Amino acid sequence: MSGIGWAAGDGPALAEDVVLEASALRRPVRDRDAAEAIGPTGTVIGGVTVLTRDADGRIAHVAIHHRPLGALLEFSRELGRRTAGRVPAGSFADGEECGRALPRGHR
Repeated sequence: MSGIGWAAGDGPALAEDVVLEASALRRPVRDRDAAEAIGPTGTVIGGVTVLTRDADGRIAHVAIHHRPLGALLEFSRELGRRTAGRVPAGSFADGEECGRALPRGHR
């Protein structure tokens, strides 16, 4: 598996209908292939990840909360570039949106 590195002993760690929510996403991603496509970008960022498993032990829901805002927005843009065609368009922040959200000197 690619992406964040969801590990599983036998078969996929993510449920087929996994829901991935993240501060870096405009809307949840509701698809295992799309969720697996989202992975590290090299941006220094902190956060908390909450995983919920289904009855089979597969990850059914992922909630990722990032900080600080500047790093989050850059992370979101980079994820959009890297996952183009694999994650629904419009799922990530764009350059214009990032510029509006950060005060001058923090871009």
